[in-house]
Amino acid sequence: MRHKDAGKPGQLPFRTFYHPIVSPKALLEFCEQIGFEPIYFNLYMGSNYTDLRKTRPIIGGLVAAALSVMNALTFGRLKLAHGDYHAVLQKQ
Repeated sequence: MRHKDAGKPGQLPFRTFYHPIVSPKALLEFCEQIGFEPIYFNLYMGSNYTDLRKTRPIIGGLVAAALSVMNALTFGRLKLAHGDYHAVLQKQ
């Protein structure tokens, strides 16, 4: 993303580690198991993807094309560019 201070203490972007439960489907299933129900859920395209398309249009275009092919292979079940989400849960 061309951040000259990236990775230095206190500078974006920060290294991120993900646990499989943070996938929307897995998280919602886990929350239901422990007594929560989703009252709002929104899956959307995150800023990393949109920033890439703005700052590096050729690479962003290639990524967009690859994602389109992969989405087609899943018959539209997955929206791979939509990697961020908001969830509001309520105790049952």
